Amino acid sequence: MPTNYVKKIVVLVLLSIIILILGTISIDKRENVVVTNIFTKKESVLTSGIHFTWPVLERVNYIFMNKREGLFTVNLPFNDATKAEISVAIQWQVINPQTYLAVNENFHKMLANKVTEILETRIKTTDLSTFNQLNDLISNPLIENDLGIEIINISLNQIKIDLSSVKIKAITSVESAVVSKSQISIESAYYQAQMLKLNTDLEQASMYQSLSNTESSFYSFFRKLQVYKMNARSNDDLPSIDDLYK
Repeated sequence: MPTNYVKKIVVLVLLSIIILILGTISIDKRENVVVTNIFTKKESVLTSGIHFTWPVLERVNYIFMNKREGLFTVNLPFNDATKAEISVAIQWQVINPQTYLAVNENFHKMLANKVTEILETRIKTTDLSTFNQLNDLISNPLIENDLGIEIINISLNQIKIDLSSVKIKAITSVESAVVSKSQISIESAYYQAQMLKLNTDLEQASMYQSLSNTESSFYSFFRKLQVYKMNARSNDDLPSIDDLYK
């Protein structure tokens, strides 16, 4: 067998192996893959498993298919004189990966517009006190064909009402007083409380460090007081001030 012929076979085998390695893709159950031919622009969707695509000739886009969550805040007119800043948590899922990929560049803006439309409709059909108490703004999934997604639910996270331009009547009940204030969910309140505690702890640690650097003897005395306070069973267990401040 001629040497040149052997070389050609070896080159072809190596090239085939390289193409096979580069073109083989693995898709897990959370994903779909949209494969686009760069010349014909024809698209196909691949689901979980091992698949082959042509390197260079086909473009591969992985689309996450599990449920996703996000937060949106919009400003809407509640009536002729009042504005509402509404924060909602939205849960959604891709159901048409090709459509989703086509609008991906402007997806978040388009989704925000959809959420705004839903909120506008809700505001027009309910009063403020009822709106504040809602848990889910939709009870059934909404199919958004122009986005390629399914909106599973929209939950009210926080609402702030601007009453600066409204003449407020005298409050006649506790319930009416609560309605005029910002309403937040339990989850939002818990998060804010945790952040407040974290910031307070950091400030306290910073103060302790500053005291230790500037007044080391007093800081030592202060720390001894704290230790005895935590461990002493009664005042009789505490040593005298002179013994502590040494």
